[in-house]
Amino acid sequence: SSDPAMNWRISKNDRFTLISSSDAHSLPRIGREANVMEIPEEKFNYAEFTRILKEKDAESFKYTIEYFPEEGKYHLDGHADCKFSCLPEQTKKLKGECPKCGKKLTVGVLSRVQDLADRDEGYEPENPIGQRHLVPLEEVLSDCVGVGGKSKTVQDYYWRLIEKAGSEFAVILDMPIPEIEKIAGEMVAEAVRRVRDEKVEKVAGYDGVYGVMKIFTDAERADYSAKIKGRQTSLF
Repeated sequence: SSDPAMNWRISKNDRFTLISSSDAHSLPRIGREANVMEIPEEKFNYAEFTRILKEKDAESFKYTIEYFPEEGKYHLDGHADCKFSCLPEQTKKLKGECPKCGKKLTVGVLSRVQDLADRDEGYEPENPIGQRHLVPLEEVLSDCVGVGGKSKTVQDYYWRLIEKAGSEFAVILDMPIPEIEKIAGEMVAEAVRRVRDEKVEKVAGYDGVYGVMKIFTDAERADYSAKIKGRQTSLF
């Protein structure tokens, strides 16, 4: 529900090395959060692993892979029945009440961080372990084609990319953009580029409603569709 940047704001966390490990309730989500380390094969053992964690060795512990915290279903404060959400500052102005119905707002993770924080938003410790926020590949492809992640179209693109790259992380993190374009087209290549640059629109979750990461606007998606249709028409 939180990422390293949110935890850095709380000085009591300074003594801990922050790691990210996802739950495994389904195979497609098994690696949605992870820890990336670079350890020579001859040193790859439990003792070296624990040393890296205890010493916060940023040379060996490269970065954590994170969900965007906004994707969590209790990020903002809000009231799902009224489809209302807000930032912690607004919750205080509203005295914790939904402005539409007057019921108590469900307070989210961001509010809890704000209550505990003794540092300003954006604080970064010296020599921190890096963090990278990613969107799962199925969600990236679903955003491109405008259909669900389990649809035949999305799964076809998904497995073609996995077969070529070897894993989902390899596609999202390492596969050359021109190679992605050859396999899945210009729009998917641009989507992966935006995810790598963390240039996505974040619609934050609240009160049990999952957040949504939007890579393209409806207008951009329509433009790409028009381009593809135009090429198909000219071909024939």
